[in-house]
Amino acid sequence: MRLHRLEIRAFGPFADTEEVDFDAVTRSGLFLLHGPTGSGKTSVLDAVCFALYGAVPGARAGAGRLRSDHAAPDLAPKVTCEFSIGPRRFEVVRSPAWERPKRRGEGMTTEPAKVTVREWADGSWLTRTTRPDESGHLLTGVLGMGHDQFTKLVLLPQGEFAAFLRADAETRRVMLEKLFDTDRFSAVQQWLRDTTGLLRHRVDEDLAVTRELLARADQAVLALPGDVPDPPGASGPPDPPDDEPSPRDRLAGHLALALRAREEATSRRTATSAGLARARQARTAGVDLARRQADHARLTASARRLDAGATVQEENRLRVRNAERALGVAPVAPEVHDAEQALDTARAGLDHAVTSLDHAAQDDAALASASEALRERTGLLRGIAVEAERLPQVEAHRCGLADEVDRERRALAGAVAAAASFGPALAATLERL
Repeated sequence: MRLHRLEIRAFGPFADTEEVDFDAVTRSGLFLLHGPTGSGKTSVLDAVCFALYGAVPGARAGAGRLRSDHAAPDLAPKVTCEFSIGPRRFEVVRSPAWERPKRRGEGMTTEPAKVTVREWADGSWLTRTTRPDESGHLLTGVLGMGHDQFTKLVLLPQGEFAAFLRADAETRRVMLEKLFDTDRFSAVQQWLRDTTGLLRHRVDEDLAVTRELLARADQAVLALPGDVPDPPGASGPPDPPDDEPSPRDRLAGHLALALRAREEATSRRTATSAGLARARQARTAGVDLARRQADHARLTASARRLDAGATVQEENRLRVRNAERALGVAPVAPEVHDAEQALDTARAGLDHAVTSLDHAAQDDAALASASEALRERTGLLRGIAVEAERLPQVEAHRCGLADEVDRERRALAGAVAAAASFGPALAATLERL
């Protein structure tokens, strides 16, 4: 901030209007405000502070009387301060509350405080505000500091500076804290202490969690399969010494051990997978061999049954041949019938011969002839009787042979069909074996 002009009227010790041209006195860069005690040096600074913030610094702020007691009764107190902040230029005209004589009648009336803030823009003064509350916010925002900060950083009240010179060290510290508003630094220190304690507590908690995780990592590494060495620092104290590996190094070691164990497990898994593949191949080969052996045993039994069936077929063939030979007897059936008829005729002739014998008993020649004929016919009858006795047996045997021939033919046909259907399967099986 740079002051350009200050006009004081009926303010403090100044009964009339006084004007200070700061542009003229600051041409050399610096100026000195001096004079005897009571000449109004501090009042000039109070006027600047009052124009900007509507209050004066130090103990005079509580006096409540800013109007000069030496001014005319109807002269209004007023402070006009013109200053610039960077490229912006402002003018503040401020009047404190004061009592003036009534214009009508007797007595006094109170004039309220007034303020006008203007800004130079485009070659003319533009009014920014005429309200005290708005002016305070506006000027605080423009100056970047409030009344307390301005009085402690820009203006040092004369009374408090004298007290500072006479005070001891502790009092000076308190006064300096009050003058320069060092409470914020105390607050910062307290915040730093609190934050440090909180961070230390968090660090302790993190260290406890880290130790727990490291212990669990140590246990996990010790539980790894294979020949794994003890992890570094696994058996160390809770607070490791300087020569013990840091948690990062310990975790790096654990990771290396875990990776090596993983590689070994991968190798074992590969070998196990290969062994499992070989076992599966062996199992498949064994199952196929067992199936082939079962097929071989079944086919061997079938072959044995076929061999036995071949023997039975051979016997059946022999029986069929015998039956076929027996069928040759079938043509003698008419001859047997003729023999039976001849037997009947012979029996009739025998009866006739016996009758003739009785009639020719007296005739020897006839008797001899009849006896000879009787003997011949008796032999013939005996042969015919023998053949007649065998005829039922021959007929029964012939019928049995015919039935047996039929059964043998059917059995032979079934055996031939079974052999025909089983032959290709047996040949294929024997080829596989």
